[in-house]
Amino acid sequence: MIISDNINKIIEKKIGADINLLGVKNVESAILNGIKKSKAKSIEEYGILLQIDNNIYNSFVEEIIIPKTWFFRNKDSYIYLKNEIIGKWKTEENRVLRVLSIPCSTGEEPYSIASTLFEAGLNKSNFTIDAMDISNNAISFANCGIYPKNHTQIEDVSFINQYIFENGENIYVDDQLKSQISFINANLLDINSLNKKKYDIIFCRNVFIYFTKKAREKVILNLKNLLIKGGLIFTGHAELNIFLNSGFIKTGTKNSFVCSVGKKKKKELKKKKKRELKINIKKAIISKEQINIEKEPTVLTYQMIKSLADIGEYQKAMLLCETYIEEMKPDAEIFYIKGLIHQLQNSMDNAQVNFEKAIYLKPDYYDALLQMSFLMEKKGKLKSAVLFKNRAKRSYKLTGE
Repeated sequence: MIISDNINKIIEKKIGADINLLGVKNVESAILNGIKKSKAKSIEEYGILLQIDNNIYNSFVEEIIIPKTWFFRNKDSYIYLKNEIIGKWKTEENRVLRVLSIPCSTGEEPYSIASTLFEAGLNKSNFTIDAMDISNNAISFANCGIYPKNHTQIEDVSFINQYIFENGENIYVDDQLKSQISFINANLLDINSLNKKKYDIIFCRNVFIYFTKKAREKVILNLKNLLIKGGLIFTGHAELNIFLNSGFIKTGTKNSFVCSVGKKKKKELKKKKKRELKINIKKAIISKEQINIEKEPTVLTYQMIKSLADIGEYQKAMLLCETYIEEMKPDAEIFYIKGLIHQLQNSMDNAQVNFEKAIYLKPDYYDALLQMSFLMEKKGKLKSAVLFKNRAKRSYKLTGE
């Protein structure tokens, strides 16, 4: 590994990311490219330049972040948003709905939000959206509102409308959507010092899986301060439990992954968490001697979970997977195993969700990419099947797996 302690500290402190979750190879590649571009004579000198030269630092950030998203990602979130608007905010004619999308990546999420709000019956004067991301390149891309199909996709064709539509090899965003959104370069860790606004709705999804525990705690506090009383946070499936264990309460529909600030005290949540962990471990018939829950999942753990699945103990295997994800940090192998278990139970949609999470955490995960290719082919989505198959082939060449 060529990642120095100094650079590791910069990543953790300024970005909040864990290099293992970003991908060590990805970070090492960014460092090598950065040394070459900056003409630094050593990794130590490059680490110093990262601290004193904003251009070099910003270039490094662009290299290590993973701007992967698409239009109407997790469609149930947008269905719930639309119904919530129709049922609540639309009746308040003089009310300006304030929405924050952070990190907004290349813009598909805030444009999807704006389209949903228009479809729900709001007009231009009824809402505003701030869309923020640490990447200047992502913000510039988002401002254009033109997306090549090989860059992104629309999750469900039923969402195609006058605001977001396909034409030839591109997906286009209508000017009405652009006028509703302010794209801003901002760091999620420093958002409170940069922005004094309060929001009714915050979308913060699929980012905690890269963060250190310390960064997660800071971001959750920041988001609490940005949310009005009774406001909603839309999060990702893998991150919902992190919010629920930090004083938020679940609301919305089953797969919308929405929560709001609750009244439970942190100490009470910790006690409940410990009780549930003990029950889960007991149910899975795994003793503390066999698994140390303070450490990361090990090969032994994976084998135990797989063994439970092999003998048809799907519920116990899944229980152990959920325990690890909740108690420690998201793990690509665990999500992959969950996907396999769902496949064995013929729950293909849930299998897909977990394989996607595994790939999100480990973009070159050959087995998960291959399973996604099979799933897409089975669902009749042949273009997606070919894309995943090609990614699997590239991964095989790169890793030799």
